[in-house]
Amino acid sequence: MKKFIAVGLACLFLTSSTCYAGTIYACKKKIGGTMRIVGAATVCASTEVKISWPNTAETNHIKTLLNQRTSGDTSITMGPSQWQLEGSSSVGISLSHYESYVTVNAGSAGDGHILATPTIPSMFYGRSVLLIGARLCVLDANAANYVAMTHLMVFDAGGNGNIIGAKMDLTPHIFPGCYDVIMDNAFELQAGEVVTLYVVTDNTETGVVRIGGTTLYFQMP
Repeated sequence: MKKFIAVGLACLFLTSSTCYAGTIYACKKKIGGTMRIVGAATVCASTEVKISWPNTAETNHIKTLLNQRTSGDTSITMGPSQWQLEGSSSVGISLSHYESYVTVNAGSAGDGHILATPTIPSMFYGRSVLLIGARLCVLDANAANYVAMTHLMVFDAGGNGNIIGAKMDLTPHIFPGCYDVIMDNAFELQAGEVVTLYVVTDNTETGVVRIGGTTLYFQMP
């Protein structure tokens, strides 16, 4: 059974819509690492330790879902607003952002180049947290307008644009559905490194490709 922790635009929400501002508190099991969000005054069980971290602007603009699973995996789901066109590569292509999806609009035949670079919470860095892969959900595609390439990349912390970890999926995705891009080797994140998801759509005629939920998966220590 999955346990969901959602980080919203201004505060953190549980399924009960409880809001935590300022500092986020959690009880984490000593064995297995399963975590549950609690209040500031909550006393954790003897099998747990209490941890906390600031609910700062660093996580506010992610519009994410932190999904703590019993396996110890955690996921960050990116919001549609994080998708942007990449430079001048997408001639005749535009994006439309909606609450739960983004559309890649082709006014004529051409390739759409879009990317998303989520901010990873600082607590993920330097703690043996491993990037496992990503899941992309295509809501609308066909043989004329589809996802042609998905590239999951990690850039170095120096700001030099050096790719230090990557996995590319060249499978055409012409039908609606979700698919995974899994790193060949789980990648340990260090401070300042940047995770980017780069997608190329093939638009052979006027039309749209609609992309919904996009999730990064991590293995927590």
